[in-house]
Amino acid sequence: MDCCLIYMPMQFFHDHFPDISRDETKTIPITAVPGMPAIALFEYYCTELACGCQSGKLGVVSIAKPKTVLASVSFSLTAHIDSSVDIEFTSPMMDREKKKISQALLRALRDKRYQNLLAEHRLLLRARIFDLVTEPMRKNTVLYH
Repeated sequence: MDCCLIYMPMQFFHDHFPDISRDETKTIPITAVPGMPAIALFEYYCTELACGCQSGKLGVVSIAKPKTVLASVSFSLTAHIDSSVDIEFTSPMMDREKKKISQALLRALRDKRYQNLLAEHRLLLRARIFDLVTEPMRKNTVLYH
């Protein structure tokens, strides 16, 4: 059974790789929405090691108001990106603003380079989680000759 049907442990990429996150966080200009010059996309990934779902989420924030999460975007790196994207707006906005932001998000997620970057970040995070989980076992392993 897919772990995501019951419980999906999502972890923030930036918590484990702040330097990479700072350099590679996707920002998108939003020229059609007054007072919102750009949005930034913060990455979260499923880190259940037994799961192969390749699910992720993007937290969408305005560069002008970085403490306000505008939307949450769920996606899967295994499916055709258009069919796996689910955008849920968490901040009140006009429908016109939501449409402009949704269009910008979908354009970004269709970009193959960005998809590859997301896939790379997911693998880095899962490798880090694997190391954190197995480190105590490796320290306590006694090798017999």
